[in-house]
Amino acid sequence: MAKQKRTHQMTAARWLERSRLPEIRKAIEADPYIKAWGPITRHLAKSAPLTWDDVIIALHLAYSWMPTIPDLGQSYALTTNEQALIVESLNRVRNGGTIPDEDELLLLKRFSNNSIIGASKLLHFLAPNRCPIWDKRVADSFYWTGISDANQIPRYLTYRKALADWLTDDLIMTRVREMKREIPVLADAPPLRVLELVLFENSPANTALAKDTHDKG
Repeated sequence: MAKQKRTHQMTAARWLERSRLPEIRKAIEADPYIKAWGPITRHLAKSAPLTWDDVIIALHLAYSWMPTIPDLGQSYALTTNEQALIVESLNRVRNGGTIPDEDELLLLKRFSNNSIIGASKLLHFLAPNRCPIWDKRVADSFYWTGISDANQIPRYLTYRKALADWLTDDLIMTRVREMKREIPVLADAPPLRVLELVLFENSPANTALAKDTHDKG
């Protein structure tokens, strides 16, 4: 029988295990970006509808959490109709409407330096309860160490669905509530953000973790 190809290594049970590692807790407590998360999300939650100018500013905020800068030539090369679709989509997401499907993500990816990682951070800052951050460190943790194609929409969608499913798990939610009580910087973080942070700090980039704790594909 042919060996079934693995989709991702991280499971709800493994997430629970990793969330209890003292190295993960220490990394979360020491990460200054977690303190900046609140001001950014509160600013973008202001009641006025987003305009194109607001969306450009939001993209810059998202890229302040990236090692690169946004390619504004690419963003402004979008047609007027495409710009309007982006504004409409982001306003809908921020207001609690449906989150982007693959077609919308294709356009948001083009707007965001052709990066689903950048698009995910933009979406997360606008809808932190429903849109998780996706990046190479999370991909290494969720899929497997050394994954080479993290900038793929299907990869992100699989991850997004998995985390949404985990949020319906009683054991996961109990642990999330424990972490929010135990770690002061997580007090205001939505459960989805807590899930993602454990994955982020579980990556091989966290050198405090033992080398043999990470699976390889």
